[in-house]
Parts: sequence; C-alpha cells; structure tokens
Amino acid sequence: MPPRSQPILQKKKSEKAAERDNSQAVKESRQRLLAAFDVFDLDQDGFIEEDELINVLVRPGGSALSKDDAKDFLSCFRSCDRNGDGKLSIDEFATALSCVKDIQKHRTANKAKTDEAAARFKKQMQECAEFA
Repeated sequence: MPPRSQPILQKKKSEKAAERDNSQAVKESRQRLLAAFDVFDLDQDGFIEEDELINVLVRPGGSALSKDDAKDFLSCFRSCDRNGDGKLSIDEFATALSCVKDIQKHRTANKAKTDEAAARFKKQMQECAEFA
C-alpha cells in the first residue's frame, strides 16, 4: 500500500469510530430519557399527565427539586403540551426537560450577575466607610 493512502485510510477509520461513538451516545441519551419518562408515567400509559408530574415532584423521597424548580417544571409541562391534551408524549417530555434546563441556566446566570453586583456594591460601601 502506498504511503500516501495510509493517512486517508486512517481518517476514514477515525470517522467511522466517531460515528459509532456518536451513535452510542445517542442511544444512551435516549435510554436515559426513557428511564426518566418512566419515573413520571405512573400509570404506564405512554403519557405523563399533570397530576402524575405533581405526584412525582412532591412525593417523599421522590424529587429533590426546590419549589421554584417544581414550578418551572410545571410551567414547561404546560407550554410543551403541543396539542393541549393535558399530557406529554415522550417527545413533548424531552422538550419540557430542555425548557427546564434553559430556565435553570437563565436563573443561575441572573443569580451570578446579582451576586457580582452585590459584591461590587459592598466593596464600594467599604471604600466609602474608610473615608468617613
């Protein structure tokens, strides 16, 4: 085999390995999604109704969500119920999870900004106190 073709073959092998890894990651992600869905689908009818969601979120030993997180989840549940039937399919549930993550990311970013502003204010107050 000519030396020039070796890098091409190596690249193709590398691409195939990356495709396998990606396929495995997608499969594992789908399995985690299905497992989470099953936790909420208490009657195992293939849908998550709002009362099932609430039961899982508030049951003792169930979820460690804060009250705000539970409200976010419920809000996302309602906004992701595309056909308005009062229940989520697996795809709607996946969208609701993304919605909750986005809200939490936004809340965390806002908290960081608030904490930073409070620290700057505190520093300014200390500097003013030094001159008084």
